[in-house]
Amino acid sequence: MTKIGRVAVIGFAVTAQLFAAVPLVAAQSDDLDAQHQRNLAASAKLIELGDALLQENDVGGALGMYERALVANPASVPALKKLGIAYQSVRLYTDEMKYCRMALALEPDDIEGLSCQGIGAANREEFELAVRNLQRIKELCGKHCPEYKMLYRALKKNFPVRYRQIKR
Repeated sequence: MTKIGRVAVIGFAVTAQLFAAVPLVAAQSDDLDAQHQRNLAASAKLIELGDALLQENDVGGALGMYERALVANPASVPALKKLGIAYQSVRLYTDEMKYCRMALALEPDDIEGLSCQGIGAANREEFELAVRNLQRIKELCGKHCPEYKMLYRALKKNFPVRYRQIKR
């Protein structure tokens, strides 16, 4: 057999193998989609469990559930925000800001994430970031939403003199 003939036979064999593998790839894709859906459901359930623990003031248990939710779905904005809020409840503002910043990287206009990060910033004396977040929340939902009020109170508490200069 000539070189050209061998190349043609090899090319044909490779093409046949590729076409034979297409159903296998499609089946694997379906399996991955199903696993992804199970992970999303598990993450949502773990967040619910964390919320229940946080309401019972079991911050350690809540943190564990939220972290497990994040393992199940690393792009879970609710899990990231809940971690931030849980850290806020025990005054670990650096950790709070870290998780809220990660949530905001995925959803920049999330009001709860902006408030969470802003409260952490206010408590860490990062006045400019807290004010920027307050102004963004005001643009998104106005002065009467609870997130605006919580961040406003945190600014007032931590910056009593500078707070007076904020244009409401």
